[in-house]
Amino acid sequence: MTFTARLSEFFQRGTSVGLLLPDGWYGGRPMENQYVLTMTLQRPSRLLVELDEHLLLTFTGEDLRVDEVVTEELDDRGTPAISVNSYRQAVVDARKYGSPETSVSVYRDGCVWFVSAR
Repeated sequence: MTFTARLSEFFQRGTSVGLLLPDGWYGGRPMENQYVLTMTLQRPSRLLVELDEHLLLTFTGEDLRVDEVVTEELDDRGTPAISVNSYRQAVVDARKYGSPETSVSVYRDGCVWFVSAR
C-alpha cells in the first residue's frame, strides 16, 4: 500500500487528528487543535501532506516510513495514530488563517505523529 493510500485510509476512519511534532504538540496542548486531511501526494523520496488547506508537511528521504501504530501519548489504553519517520528532513509550512503570513519549521530527526481524535 502506498504512503498516500495509508494516510488517506487512516484519515477516513476518523474525523480529525492532532499533530505531534518532534518538539511537541503543534498549536499548544495535546489535541487542542485538530486537523483534517485535504491533500496528500507521494513522489520519489518525497511525501507531501496538507492539513486544513493551510498546513503543508513535506517529508524527504529514501528510507521514509509511514506506520500505523497505537500510542499512549493521550490515553494509557492506546490511541490510534500514524507516524512518519526515517525521513532525512521534515518541513512544516504553516499559513496563518486569514493571512498570507507563513511560518516554517524544519526537523532533521524524530517522528511526526497524526493522532486520531476518535
